[in-house]
Amino acid sequence: MDDLELDLTGVSAYSDVSHARDRELWRGFLSYALPIVMAFDRTNLEKDLADAVVYSFEELTAKTSHNASNLEILRYISSLLAKEIGVPPEFALASFYEGESPTKLYKIKYKNFKKKKKASLEDRMIGDWLANLAKVQEDKKFIHKVETWKTWLASYPFAKTG
Repeated sequence: MDDLELDLTGVSAYSDVSHARDRELWRGFLSYALPIVMAFDRTNLEKDLADAVVYSFEELTAKTSHNASNLEILRYISSLLAKEIGVPPEFALASFYEGESPTKLYKIKYKNFKKKKKASLEDRMIGDWLANLAKVQEDKKFIHKVETWKTWLASYPFAKTG
């Protein structure tokens, strides 16, 4: 598997409660983008994305090896896709973590946004992801990487549930 260098402090920071909605949006984006990019059936994708969520920071940040589970591979591909479209891979990995790392040394006062403003920011963020995805889909290097990802998933096919 490709070597992906991650800043664990960044993963920890993105797993903060203030990024919970953004992490949820990323998983939603993946449920849309992965079937398009990887050209596979989305029947069980939402379930697999939900199953890929972990509650242990150690499990989340464990090095992915050649005998990884399909859920570990899904988290890894998410990070690689994020890197390709200009999203921090630490954020993509943290989107599969439900919990909070004790990293805050002080309380942060979060700025509250009106619903309309917040929706506008979320729409712009997702729009940027989609625009960047459209750009990289035509890149031959990216197409080659996707073929590599497909071979990983073929080795560990997604669970069929009935």
